[in-house]
Amino acid sequence: MLKKITVLFSLVFVAGAVMAEEKPGHFNLSLLPSIQTSSNPAVEGLDLGLLATSKSRVEGVQTGFVFANTRETSIGLQLALVAKSEDFYGMKYGFVNIGRNFCGEASGFINMLDDTDGLASGFINSCGRVRGVMYGAVNVADEVRGVQLGFVNYTKDMSGIQIGLVNIISRSSLPVMVIVNGRFK
Repeated sequence: MLKKITVLFSLVFVAGAVMAEEKPGHFNLSLLPSIQTSSNPAVEGLDLGLLATSKSRVEGVQTGFVFANTRETSIGLQLALVAKSEDFYGMKYGFVNIGRNFCGEASGFINMLDDTDGLASGFINSCGRVRGVMYGAVNVADEVRGVQLGFVNYTKDMSGIQIGLVNIISRSSLPVMVIVNGRFK
């Protein structure tokens, strides 16, 4: 009888530990991604990295003094010198912002974003496809559906307007213009 009770409590303890790991935590404090208070890969709340932090999924605020990384989806606010994410929805502020699928506002010295819906605001913005606004000294994109505002604006393809000192739309009948350039298709 004692063995059965011991086995039963052991199973309940293991099942509880496994279920607790599947639910996202509400707070994580980390010095580095390998030194943190929660081994849970997801946070719904605050992920605070004193130097750096890295999680699979964050819903809320993720901040790291040097580096903040979300390997899958992040919804909310991300702050760090280098802010990196795969799928991001919200506001991202960093000296360097890196992302694959981005929807919202990215503000930093350098923004390197693949697929952008929203605003990329920085000294240098380098994006793949943009639906929205690029605002910076140098804006470079493969495809823009919206507006580029800066000293130098470059895109391969565009449906929208460029305002700046030098404006280049490489797949346009008039590829280079000063002050204003546009193409609508």
